[in-house]
Amino acid sequence: MRVDSNGLVKWQKFYGPQAGTTEYDPFDVTNTSDNGFAIGAGYYPWNSNTQGCDPIIIKTDSLGNQQWLKHLGNPNCREEFAMVDIALDGNLQIDTAYSDSCYGNDDYFSRIKFVKIKNKGDIV
Repeated sequence: MRVDSNGLVKWQKFYGPQAGTTEYDPFDVTNTSDNGFAIGAGYYPWNSNTQGCDPIIIKTDSLGNQQWLKHLGNPNCREEFAMVDIALDGNLQIDTAYSDSCYGNDDYFSRIKFVKIKNKGDIV
């Protein structure tokens, strides 16, 4: 939801698939250098045997219309959310975890993952 300086709603958007198939849990949001927004979230697929959560980034334009979505985790493991910020060069900088070894019951070993992404979605 975007509000003006008086707290009045300018627009409101919803992101994610139909209910009952998966969940998107928002975690962080930042303005982008092209006047849009980047949302860091967690993706929770339902009925998945391999993945419990995947960090994702949703990029929107200035009106909140989704432009792209990127999954940043290992598709066979369980990670958590993505944190987003705008870098000094105008690109997006993303911090999350990446599991390079995983096993059952939501247990995993992970490393810090830092990614820089252009506003158009290309990884720098």
